[in-house]
Amino acid sequence: MNRPGRRQVLLAGGATVVAEGLRGGCWGNGALAQQAPAAGQPGWSYRSTKDLAAALKRRDISAVELLDQVIARVEALDGRLNAVVVRDVERGEGRPLTGIPMTIKESFNIAGLPTTWGIPRFKDFVAQEDALIVSRVKAAGAVIVGKTNVPIVLGDWQSYNEIYGTTNNPWDLGRTPGGSSGGSAAALAAGFGPLSLGSDIGGSLRVPAHYCGVYAHKPTLALVPARGGTRRPRSSPTDRAPGRRAGRLCYGRRSLGANSHTLKIWA
Repeated sequence: MNRPGRRQVLLAGGATVVAEGLRGGCWGNGALAQQAPAAGQPGWSYRSTKDLAAALKRRDISAVELLDQVIARVEALDGRLNAVVVRDVERGEGRPLTGIPMTIKESFNIAGLPTTWGIPRFKDFVAQEDALIVSRVKAAGAVIVGKTNVPIVLGDWQSYNEIYGTTNNPWDLGRTPGGSSGGSAAALAAGFGPLSLGSDIGGSLRVPAHYCGVYAHKPTLALVPARGGTRRPRSSPTDRAPGRRAGRLCYGRRSLGANSHTLKIWA
């Protein structure tokens, strides 16, 4: 069996080609932390955000069922990946939201959860309010599953820090998912929800997306607000909502409410 190309993997939604790779060993000796859905199951883990929103509206699946599937996948696979380093499952289950599960890069403030940037002396810091972009995705109905790993000070092409350890690539656990949004890219590639929020100045979205076989979008600098996602007032990383397929990026971008204090999505 020939090694499948990145385009094949993305077009197949990941699951089918990954299953073939596991059976045929076409990825060599590297361990894969992805699993195909069980026979007869619809495979919600690799649907686009738009498809999931439509399925929720049609009541093909409930918000609770969708969240339960993401939680089960995180619990089954993240022990080897170490992508979602701060869990927000209990808080997410009780929210009356539309039900799209997503993850947030550790550097963005979420009220009641730690924000450290991977810096050991900040390990006990707990944010008192949400970053502006986090409040917008919440207002859009997203259910935040947890926060994803980063390198110290968001300044490396891998995702390791002394607080949370190393994030591994879901295609091969012996390789890096990149950085600094490596936890987000690994979570997307492993099916931990269809969207993740990260940041990019010099490649922190684009490099992990390349390493993990997902799509990321780096919008124009300052188009999306950085408040609550920066260590210093004069630092302004660009934010994004990456997805596994290009088509969902425009759909997700609406939820960020660029240059707007009022967020409306899917209206």
